Amino acid sequence: MSTSCRKAPVWTRAIALLAAFTFMLPAAIGQDSGTAVESSTIKGKITTGPKKTPVPGATVLVYHLATATIHRSAPTDEKGHYEVSGLKHGYYDLAVESSDGLFVGNQVVNLLPGGKVVSNFNLQVSGPGESSAREFPGSDQPTTGTASFLEKSFWMKPKGIAIWVGGSAVALALLLSGGSSDGTVSCSSPPCS
Repeated sequence: MSTSCRKAPVWTRAIALLAAFTFMLPAAIGQDSGTAVESSTIKGKITTGPKKTPVPGATVLVYHLATATIHRSAPTDEKGHYEVSGLKHGYYDLAVESSDGLFVGNQVVNLLPGGKVVSNFNLQVSGPGESSAREFPGSDQPTTGTASFLEKSFWMKPKGIAIWVGGSAVALALLLSGGSSDGTVSCSSPPCS
């Protein structure tokens, strides 16, 4: 008894794969497709202590590494929120000036053209005997401590989620198209559906 199986044409799988990558690529690189906006933004929240208490009245300093220019935020609101907009794309060093002193960020931020980065900080004063954080370019103020970035895991951010969803769509398309990437389908009785 002969059993025959029908498999989806290779072009069907190719279209499904192309569609999945078309939708997840703009999210993966962090840009809207079709827009060329130069102005970028850094915003977030400043907190202190283990309970992450908001720090009102602090100023965020944003130092562009390529041009050595410094931008300052307006003072943070009562919930510790700040925003610095109108920035050129590139790498930025960040620091926070508060009534307790200068706190230097523990990592550099990369801004894409037209990008928006959320950088939340928790201020930590250097204790006795601990070496204080490095100096901040363009500031004469001594460093009081570190502004530690508080970030979600990449896979919990919109870009990471988009990659998960896109990857799942590709896997589902391959499964529905016959499962094999080389165009062959193995059959056994009863006939494949």
